[in-house]
Amino acid sequence: MVEYGWSDRILKVDLTEMTVKTISTPEEIKLQYLGGRGGNSKILYDMTDTHTHPFSEENPIIIGVGPLVGTFSPSSGRFTVTTKSPVNNMLCDGNSGGHFGPELKYAGYDHVIIVGKAKKPVYLYIRDDDVEIRDASHLWGKDVWETDKIIREETDEDVQCALIGPAGENLVVTSCLINNLTRAAGKCGVGAVFGSKKLKGIAVKGTKDGGVYDPEKVMDEALKTLEDIINDPAYKNLSKYGTPSLMDIANAQGWLTTYNCQRTYFDRIDKINSEAFYRYFTKTKACFMCPIHCSHFYVVKSGRFATFGEGPEYEATAGFGSNLGIDDPEAILYMNTLCNKFGLDVMTTARAIGWAMEAYEKGILNKDIVGFELKWGDVDRVIELIRMIAYREGFGDVLAEGAYAAAKKYGGEEYVIHTKGLPHSMSDPRGKKAYGLGYAVASRGGDHLRALPTAEYAFSPERAEKMFGTREAANRFSIKGKGRLVAWSEDVAAVGDSLGICRFATNLIYGFSVEHMANLLTYATGKVFTQDDLMRIGERIINLERVYLVKHGVRRKDDTLPKRWLSEPNPCPGAKGQVVELEPMLDEYYEVRGWDKDGVPTKEKLKELGIEV
Repeated sequence: MVEYGWSDRILKVDLTEMTVKTISTPEEIKLQYLGGRGGNSKILYDMTDTHTHPFSEENPIIIGVGPLVGTFSPSSGRFTVTTKSPVNNMLCDGNSGGHFGPELKYAGYDHVIIVGKAKKPVYLYIRDDDVEIRDASHLWGKDVWETDKIIREETDEDVQCALIGPAGENLVVTSCLINNLTRAAGKCGVGAVFGSKKLKGIAVKGTKDGGVYDPEKVMDEALKTLEDIINDPAYKNLSKYGTPSLMDIANAQGWLTTYNCQRTYFDRIDKINSEAFYRYFTKTKACFMCPIHCSHFYVVKSGRFATFGEGPEYEATAGFGSNLGIDDPEAILYMNTLCNKFGLDVMTTARAIGWAMEAYEKGILNKDIVGFELKWGDVDRVIELIRMIAYREGFGDVLAEGAYAAAKKYGGEEYVIHTKGLPHSMSDPRGKKAYGLGYAVASRGGDHLRALPTAEYAFSPERAEKMFGTREAANRFSIKGKGRLVAWSEDVAAVGDSLGICRFATNLIYGFSVEHMANLLTYATGKVFTQDDLMRIGERIINLERVYLVKHGVRRKDDTLPKRWLSEPNPCPGAKGQVVELEPMLDEYYEVRGWDKDGVPTKEKLKELGIEV
C-alpha cells in the first residue's frame, strides 16, 4: 500500500552499538499525533521517565518532520528536535526552518531517533536508504560554519546540515542545534545533548519525491492559503523587516525588555529599531516554500564589527540590544553571528548575561567573581562573555549552566527572568497579559512560542467574543477570556508544529487557518481530517506534554512568572502601572483544559483524548 504525506519510516541510530535500522512509523504517531512535534513528544513520553538523565545514553534525540513538510504548502519547511532538557530535566524541543526538514523528508523518514553515546566524535550522513555514522574527530572544536563547509566537501555540496558548535561540545546548556548556518533549534539545551553523545551533527541528502495523494487539490489549496497569507495585514512589515519590526511596537506598547526587565522602554530605540537594521540588509531570505521571507542576509562591511550572516530576529535585537543597554546595531549583528558560529541560543545567552549585569549592578556579583567589571552597554565585555560561555572559560563556565543555575550559586534569583528554570523571551507580559499566561503554562518552561497568543491584540473585539466568549479577550490589558484564548492558541500551535508549518504563517490575523491545514492534510494524505479533528489532536498533544511535566513534579506552583512581572508595576509609557494578574487566568485556563485546580489533567479528560498514563 502506498503511503502519502508520511514516509512511513523511522530511522533508529544507536551510537553506543554504532548501528542503524529502520522501522515503520506507528499509526498512532501519524493519526493521533500527526508527526513533527506531536510525534516527537509521544516518542519521548514512551522512551523516558523521571530517572532518565539528559546526558545519559538512554535519553533520545528525536528529529521529526510532519506530513506537510516538503509539499507545496506555504511555509512547510519546519522540523522539530526533541529530547530531555539539561536546563530543567523536563521536556525540551526546538523547532527550526530552513531546508533541513524537507531534505530529511525527501530522504524518506518521518523521524530519526538517536540513542547511546559514541566513543569518539561522529556525525550522521544520510543519503536516502544509505546511512553512515562517520568519524568527526577532525571536526570537533570547529565552529558551525567551518564544520558545514568541511562536511559539504566530504559528502555532497547539496547536503543539508544540522550541527553543533563548540558550545554544544562543551555541554553549555544554552547551546542549540544550527542548520543552514543560522537557523536554530534552541532554547533548552538541545546542542548540549548532541555534545554529550559526541554527535557533531547530521548531514542529509534526499532524492525521493515525497508524493501527495491529490497533487492538484494540494496545489489549489496551497494557492488559496498563499493568497490569505500575502493579504494579511501583518504580512508587509514581517516580509520587509522580519521580526525586528517589533522593536518600535514593543517600545511604544510597553513590553520591550530593557535592562533585564527593569524597564519596558528604551530611550534610544531609534538606534536599534527595524530601520536601523534594515540599512545592513542586502537581500531577503526565505525558508522552504515560504512567501513571507522574513529573514535577511546582512553585511557589516567594515570596522571592528565587520561581519555577515542571516537574521537577526527580534530576540537578538532586543536581547543583545535594549536588554543589555546596547544601542549599536553593528555590534548586535556581530554578536548574532558569533552565536550562530558557536552554536549558542541567542535568547538564553542574552538572558544569562542580562542577569549577570543586574546582579553586578545590585552588588551580588563583583570583579573578583566575574574577572572584570560589568556595566550596561559595555559591548566589549558582552562579546567576551559570549566567547567565554561557549568555551566555558572563567565566569563563562558559570553562565554556561544558565542564569537560573548561576543565581542558585551566587544569589539574585529574583533577577532571573524564567519559568521552570527556562528563561523567557524578550517580551514583557505586563504589556500583554495572555503572553504571561502562555509563559506560565508552556510545556518546556518559559516560552512564548508554545502559545504566541497574538489574538489578544490582533483580533477584533467581535471576533474575540465569538471565539473566546468575551470582547475583552482582544484587550491586551484585560485578563478576561485569556484562559480560553491561550488554550486555543496552544492547540493551533501544536498542530502547526506537528504538520511542519511555520508559526508566523499560522499566527497571522487570517493567514494559514486551521481550515487550510485540514484541507491540505486531507489532500496530501488521502485521509479525511476536519478542523475539529485537528483541534482535538492539538489538545491531545498539549495534554500529553502536560502529563509528562506532571510526572516530573510540575504543579500549579510551578506555573508562575518572575516576581517582577507579578508585583512590580510596569514603569514605562505604553503599559504604565500594569502587572500580570496570573491566578484568575490560571483558574480559567485549567477549567477550559479540563485540569484540576492544581494543574493536573483529570482522568476523564485523558480518557476522552485516548491518553494512557
